[in-house]
Order: sequence, then C-alpha cells, then structure tokens
Amino acid sequence: MRSSFEELKAILIPPDDPGGTGSPEQWAGLEDRLGTPLPAEYKAFIAAYGQGFTDAPFNVIVPFASPPYNLESEIAQFRDSYREIYGQPDYQLVREGLDSDVPEGLIPWAHGNDGGIAYWDTRPGDPERWTVIEELEFYWQEFPGGMI
Repeated sequence: MRSSFEELKAILIPPDDPGGTGSPEQWAGLEDRLGTPLPAEYKAFIAAYGQGFTDAPFNVIVPFASPPYNLESEIAQFRDSYREIYGQPDYQLVREGLDSDVPEGLIPWAHGNDGGIAYWDTRPGDPERWTVIEELEFYWQEFPGGMI
C-alpha cells in the first residue's frame, strides 16, 4: 500500500532537480528560529518539489525561497496583517521572536489559487499531529490531518 505522499507524487510528478530544498543545516536553523520542528510531510514535499512548483491548485510556501516569499516572511506578514486588521487574531499567532516560549499558534504553509490560505494549527505541540486550518475571505475551516 502506497502512502498518501507516494500517491501525490504519482499524480503531481516532482521535477528532476528541484531547487530551494534546503540543507540539513538550513532546516535546523529554520526550526530553531521558529522554535518548533516542522511536519515531516512538509519537509518531504519541499525535498521532492522545491520551489517553483506551480502545477497544483495551491502554492506551498517554500522555506528557502527569497523574501518575501519564504516561510519566515509569510509568517511575519500574517502576523502583521492580523495585528493591523484586528489588533488580535482569532487564533494565537506563532512566536513573536526568539525570546518567546509560546509554541502554539498558526503557521501559514500554502496559498490556494482561490485566494485561501492554509495554516497549521500548532496545537498540540507535536508537528505530526497538527491540523490544517484554511482561511478564505475571513472564514476559517478546520481539516483533520496534515497537509497531504
């Protein structure tokens, strides 16, 4: 029996030489700055597809793309947007900085072609148990399971 990721790769063929996949050191640095590990399926997706994959109804945010299109920039933009609109979002945001010890919040990981944004709800703290939250025009919907 094939995994969901193997099934995805059979439908959305990965490029032969994906760019922007990140080295182990880059992943470790990113996770250290975020204060949390990221889901294994996200790392596997980035390793297989890298940046610039556009044949899907969504665009996964690549951690190692140039700003403002990388994961850390997207997190900062999300945080700033909700602070500006609401002063306080419905969900607690990801860490404000390295000195924060609050691991809960949302991490944006994809943009849909319909204008929606997919986030991980980092509660509980185990990245392999994070659920997906989609926001479309300020409507929030939760989906059990991970990104694939």
